[in-house]
Amino acid sequence: PLSAQEESSGVENMVLIPGGTFSMGGDPGLMDGGSQSHGTSYPIHEVTVDAFWMDETEVTNRQFAAFVEATGFVTFAEQPLPAEVILASIKQIEAASLVNQTAGSIIFAEPQAALHSPNDVTQWWRIEPAATWRAPDGPGSSWQDRMDHPVVNVTYDDAAAYAAWAGKRLPTEAEWERAAHGGLDRQPYVWGDAFSPQGEGIWMANIWQGPWPYENTGKDGFVTTAPVKSFPPNTYGLYDVSGNVWEIVADRYHP
Repeated sequence: PLSAQEESSGVENMVLIPGGTFSMGGDPGLMDGGSQSHGTSYPIHEVTVDAFWMDETEVTNRQFAAFVEATGFVTFAEQPLPAEVILASIKQIEAASLVNQTAGSIIFAEPQAALHSPNDVTQWWRIEPAATWRAPDGPGSSWQDRMDHPVVNVTYDDAAAYAAWAGKRLPTEAEWERAAHGGLDRQPYVWGDAFSPQGEGIWMANIWQGPWPYENTGKDGFVTTAPVKSFPPNTYGLYDVSGNVWEIVADRYHP
């Protein structure tokens, strides 16, 4: 079988992921199953995929800016709210306040009070009309001082448009999980079975540290996103397949 390490790259900044059969899904023996996403990753099942090429890093602001400059593309977050959204909001808030407002994005905000429910994500996520890929955290923030950070505040359609412009496509969920595993079978982490294989305090990914969702201590060096390649790659040579930002795949989600 093909090996990603042995195959010389014929595509710039991409890695060849070998085809084959792997175990896809969650493992109750390795995860506590406490989150809603864990519950829908059961049961483990065998999936076979063909070999494919994947970018070695998440798409960066630098790359996305080149796409926007070349095409004039305007992301969903930068566009005015669709009329149907404004009309649907009349019963809850004054619709006039939404006219000419951009769609914006959802950004993280530390709660200011005790959580009334562990499953109500609106306690730590809020809609910010000014949050776009250009202003990752809303007013006062800029992509230009985060050139090599992954692009954020983009939708499925935005991501698919970028991929098409680059002559590529979004991976399927199965392809993404195959790539993230890095050839390892049923391990709790994409780098193996130990959380800190290089010793305590040496972080393998950009993740939350501290009491969720009140304080991120930033012990890994980053409170929000990190530049790509800030942490070791998996065995296929892919960076940030764990941590940093959520990623978009081609499939529609269904439990």
